[in-house]
Amino acid sequence: MQATVKHSVLSLRFASAATSSQDNNSQPVDPDEALRRLQADDAWAVLAASGEDVHELTNWLMRLRHRVGGRLPGVIALLPDCASPGAMAALKAGADALLPIDSPPPLIRAQLARLRERIAPQPEGRIRLQPQLELDAQDRKLHLPDRPLPPLPAQQFHLLWALGTRAG
Repeated sequence: MQATVKHSVLSLRFASAATSSQDNNSQPVDPDEALRRLQADDAWAVLAASGEDVHELTNWLMRLRHRVGGRLPGVIALLPDCASPGAMAALKAGADALLPIDSPPPLIRAQLARLRERIAPQPEGRIRLQPQLELDAQDRKLHLPDRPLPPLPAQQFHLLWALGTRAG
């Protein structure tokens, strides 16, 4: 039996789309498989490519928003015209963001990063990393007695927070 490879981002291409996402870091799946994987919490986001006719996309978005309980995944709709009535329909149906279908991978990854920040739970409070070392979420600093330290860059802070909350 072949095991399913877990990807954090899925890629859909509806029939009306002339092309699919140019992002190579997402896993292409069909719409029903995407719903199943999102329900099982195997992914946190979907890149959904559609053409001008967004009927399939909006129906899928409404099915997604009614099926998935708890945390909702992020959906970026990739469309030929992000200012069209179809784009507005996609947003009303539940898309979190719109990008042109021919967006380069760095732009797609940047949009996914912003979406991830919004979806991911934000750290709160302080955690003790060692007896004399604490990490403070509010100011994103490490605290040592009698030694001021500058705030950490966001990526380092989130890495330390993730490691500190799973210590053991």
